[in-house]
Amino acid sequence: MKALGVLLALGACTEPGGADVAVDLTGQFELTTVRTFNGEGAIAGIDTDGAGGLWVAYSAPTDYYLPDDVRLVHLDASGAKLKELAFRDEFVDVKGIAFDGRAVWMNHSGGDRADFVRKIDVTTGAVIGSFGTEVGVQDIDVFDGELRYSVAWDQVVGLDARSGGQKWRAKDYLETGGAQRGVASMEDRRVWVSTLDDRIYLLDPKGHILGAGHHTLLENSEWGVDVGMYLAWDGHFVIAATGNVISWLVPG
Repeated sequence: MKALGVLLALGACTEPGGADVAVDLTGQFELTTVRTFNGEGAIAGIDTDGAGGLWVAYSAPTDYYLPDDVRLVHLDASGAKLKELAFRDEFVDVKGIAFDGRAVWMNHSGGDRADFVRKIDVTTGAVIGSFGTEVGVQDIDVFDGELRYSVAWDQVVGLDARSGGQKWRAKDYLETGGAQRGVASMEDRRVWVSTLDDRIYLLDPKGHILGAGHHTLLENSEWGVDVGMYLAWDGHFVIAATGNVISWLVPG
């Protein structure tokens, strides 16, 4: 995965008039911000709801000796709040969420306890599933029965969402030194991954790099400050969360 794939990778974006146009996602391209939304605080994960809206996780510190306050918020396409669920982080940082159509998966990584994910019923807020994960998971996604992890050290892992058993692993496609962050899946099994080097990469189903989109979302951030770079894909746009801002990006 050291070289760019030769397969023509086309994605759809939406013109101002509403028509979908094919965009070449091979090689190097720019990612232009077409919309932003300011969240209520530090964002710890995002995903689309399949109807134009978003699920957003917020994490706010309380006291050093107490777990952080975590909120899971459902927004409609206009940004209006539809639902809010409150949790405690159990002394493990929240890093990424994924919506599977019925429940939200929440990843917990880098704390005093073992890293894990939990599955949350979005109607009641009850935890209906949980299993341990490996160290270094930075974001998660759900696609076609798989729970996908973005691991900091340039790996994407696909797990069976019911058992937690590993189905596949892609690695050694970048050399970021632990700076990989977000993950989001396209409809054809291609995968977006974000890094802290101002790039969002597109991988094929085997993990080969197809293209790299340059963005400026982190231009005002200091290196070493982990702002997350959580990702989602809504079928038209790459959606990225950095700090407390959500941005819709289109390749151009």
